[in-house]
Amino acid sequence: MMSWLAAQLNRATLTGVVTDPSGAAVANAKIIATAQATNMTFATTTTETGNFTLPALDLGTYRITAEAAGFKKTVRDGIQVSSGATVRLDLTME
Repeated sequence: MMSWLAAQLNRATLTGVVTDPSGAAVANAKIIATAQATNMTFATTTTETGNFTLPALDLGTYRITAEAAGFKKTVRDGIQVSSGATVRLDLTME
């Protein structure tokens, strides 16, 4: 059991919701988290309600991009994830 706990503490989760300027959910947006130190990428897509979760991220600083048809690409730099944390990042796409 101890090794499982230790492994979990070396990871973090990024979660959020993607909306348009009116507040409507953006479904099927591609979310990519790129570790700025290693260039390792983690990807997912938003649900019909615009929600996304990227579990088990390596600790560090990330560039988060969101892309969806009909919207400009959204980029957020310097998103820090720390040990065992769940970081919330909501994005608005134009």
